[in-house]
Amino acid sequence: MSSPLIRVALAITDLEPGGAEKNLVELALGVDRSRFEPIVYCLAAPPVRRRLLDQLESSGVSVSFLNARHWWQLPLVVGRLRRLLRRDRPSLVQSFLFHANMVGRWAAGLAKVSPVVCGLRVAERDAHWRLRLDRWTGQRVARWVCVSQSVARFAVRQAGLPEARLVVIPNGVRLPPSGRLKTLPEDLGMAPGRRFAVYVGRLAPQKSVETLLQAAARWMPVVPDADLVLAGEGPEHPRLAQQSHHLGIASRVHFVGFREDVESLLAASAMVVHAAAWEGMANSVLEAMAAGRAVVATDAEGMRDLLEPASAAQIVPLGDPEAMAARVVEFLSHPTLAEVVGAANRRRVAEFFSVSAMVRGYERLWDELLAG
Repeated sequence: MSSPLIRVALAITDLEPGGAEKNLVELALGVDRSRFEPIVYCLAAPPVRRRLLDQLESSGVSVSFLNARHWWQLPLVVGRLRRLLRRDRPSLVQSFLFHANMVGRWAAGLAKVSPVVCGLRVAERDAHWRLRLDRWTGQRVARWVCVSQSVARFAVRQAGLPEARLVVIPNGVRLPPSGRLKTLPEDLGMAPGRRFAVYVGRLAPQKSVETLLQAAARWMPVVPDADLVLAGEGPEHPRLAQQSHHLGIASRVHFVGFREDVESLLAASAMVVHAAAWEGMANSVLEAMAAGRAVVATDAEGMRDLLEPASAAQIVPLGDPEAMAARVVEFLSHPTLAEVVGAANRRRVAEFFSVSAMVRGYERLWDELLAG
């Protein structure tokens, strides 16, 4: 007679496409379904972009939405999740992102569900009140999953979380087909034959996209056949567009918005740039590595975890557009070097950052906690 399935509650803030959301879906789809039954709880309403939700539903994973829209709904959302947890009776709650961490552990406590595992996905440098809340309410948390060693060190040093309850499970991505697209996507606004460096991510203060523009103003005169593509949405878009005009590079900077075809965009690119002021483990950089692209990135949390042993060729100091421009020129001027570094990045993903490795890490953690 087979053992009953272990029901695991996976809680997240929303299901719009993003790094944490993609990893939750990969985890829900990848766990051993002969042992685990994942159930997803989303604090927000159903997403506008349904790709991740469709993947869950087509695989038979139950998804419940709590329809939160404002911070003052927090008590209502905690109550809704408590009722769902009492109904579904999971053996463990695993949450992702700050709001889901807070709601998940409060609701689990009220529903008398334990253990509770919370995810730490970024070194939270702009909202210290979140660190204090994590420390003050952390007694309910059996383990904190950090996506990189850098985040774990930050959690101990800045948030005061107990090191004994931290575990590092890196993000995982799938390897797309190798090779480079011969033609540019038609909607990028570039003439045939041009090359481009690409940034994929939110246009938000954390990502310091202004550093990319300042660097581009330095490397574009040296590499006249290459442009910069910025793929993403966010509150900084108007200011960044104005900055590109002020720098005199607007005709060579292409704001292409949110893209469902990131894999194709990476395959068509010459290289990838990323200038975040703080991070955890940038999923967009991980996807660039999986696509076999060379990367120039700032020395934010998680970058060295990702890019070693080729980090010296790809990491520049924070907020240093001169250093970033010099490294971009090196890769764009020497395509063979970019190909060699990109191939090494792809091999590193295959060896250390696969989806299966991430899933097995979570399964081992859950087994350990449930056995104890």
